[in-house]
Amino acid sequence: MLLRRTLLVNGVATAMTGIGALVGAPWLPAILGPTPPAVLAIVGAGLVVFAGVLLRQARRVRIDPRVAWTIAGLDIAWVLGSVALVEIGILTLLGNVVVAAVALVVLVFAVLEVRGARRLRTADA
Repeated sequence: MLLRRTLLVNGVATAMTGIGALVGAPWLPAILGPTPPAVLAIVGAGLVVFAGVLLRQARRVRIDPRVAWTIAGLDIAWVLGSVALVEIGILTLLGNVVVAAVALVVLVFAVLEVRGARRLRTADA
């Protein structure tokens, strides 16, 4: 149940973030830092697709543990990429704050997904 709820909330948050990146692609670089609008649009579209995967998995009768681990791994990769982006130092102060805040939320999702995936594994044993 923890994993299902986590995937659901993550899916909604990811969809909102993706739509925000798509809609805001033309003007977000002025606020966050020098990012080509096309990159923001691609990231936004990818997030919308990922949100669809999350929401679909949350609705499944039985969540495949391999899929749960993959989702957690992708969220961890997002966090690591966010840390790298902040460390590179190309974003504005507000950009760094936004990227770090999103990364913190994604880290919480990843931790909950790992916990949920572990429970799936023990339930199968």
